[in-house]
Amino acid sequence: MFSTLILNCFIAHAICFAFCSPSPSMMENASRNASAFFERLRILISTNQNHSKTSFVKNQNGVKIAISNWRDLPGPRQIAGRQGAVYFDFKLLNGSRVHLLVLDLNSVDFILKPGLSPTTKTTTHQAELNSAAAAINGGFFSLADGTSVSYVIVDGKELASPRKNPGLVDNDRISSVRNKIYNRSEMRVLISDSGQTKVQIANHDEPVSPGFRLLHSLQAGPRLLPRMTLEEEAFIRKEAGGTVDVIRSSHELARTAFGVTPDNHVMLLCVEGGDESVNAGGASLSQVRQLMASLGCSEALNLDGGSSTSMYLVLPDPSGKNKGHTVCRNEPERRVKSVLLLFAAGQPWVKVKKSGSFSGR
Repeated sequence: MFSTLILNCFIAHAICFAFCSPSPSMMENASRNASAFFERLRILISTNQNHSKTSFVKNQNGVKIAISNWRDLPGPRQIAGRQGAVYFDFKLLNGSRVHLLVLDLNSVDFILKPGLSPTTKTTTHQAELNSAAAAINGGFFSLADGTSVSYVIVDGKELASPRKNPGLVDNDRISSVRNKIYNRSEMRVLISDSGQTKVQIANHDEPVSPGFRLLHSLQAGPRLLPRMTLEEEAFIRKEAGGTVDVIRSSHELARTAFGVTPDNHVMLLCVEGGDESVNAGGASLSQVRQLMASLGCSEALNLDGGSSTSMYLVLPDPSGKNKGHTVCRNEPERRVKSVLLLFAAGQPWVKVKKSGSFSGR
């Protein structure tokens, strides 16, 4: 289908230039339009082509290994020294370091929920304030004033809404796609009347599964699996100056992602990257999508990335004592609005500070 589309495009341009005797200005416009068309076509092909079940990565010794499930990864480390959550550290073939936390949702040792800070704070700070066993950065926010651009719901209460963000509500440039932005994908924690917990990824306006109620949610986007939704969620959109890709989806940058497997596991993933102004390591969204599929995810969601990408973990040291580590962050670590927190049930690892606490526990 794509080959036919490309061929027809070339034929149309050839006919135009053969019989229309275009002026220099027409040729310039045609060239610019063609470039924009092929860039969008390239992104469409690369982001929604069938993903392979196998990816190749490198272990810490630089040895190339094939993975078709997260269990193929070497060297798991238990989070907070307890069953139910493990951490892996490996590299992409381009050398970018990857940090992966895998949570067994059948485990009673851990609780997963979002957190929202009144003012922006680093992921590390927010994790320590809440005595979390692990944390990653969460949804999108405005760098200008720190307000959330994503929905955050904790314990059934809406703590943040993009509909209350002046940068979205009063921005005429996005009027045609504003509802798409409001309806971006989110991770949800659902609970049934019997106490059964389920985690899923859905658009914000999508109804909750029958028999369940919404406990927590954290919005970001786009959805990565089962398919990429860049244009449906207005991450790629047309504006007055042309087509824009607001998260630079085809660039290799630091990325954060969330995934769900068919066998009731959740994945929190961070890919390290360099300076956002250059391709200095990291991954494109297509690469993250492929990796999440190879790790065993059937659903996956992109979270805020770039300089926001960060992960905090409590890991046992050689003596068995649990200590907090920020394993992935920008230098200096960026302050963010929302995070996704993992709590070790019944056993805090860092003393909760009374000042500056926030809704997330």
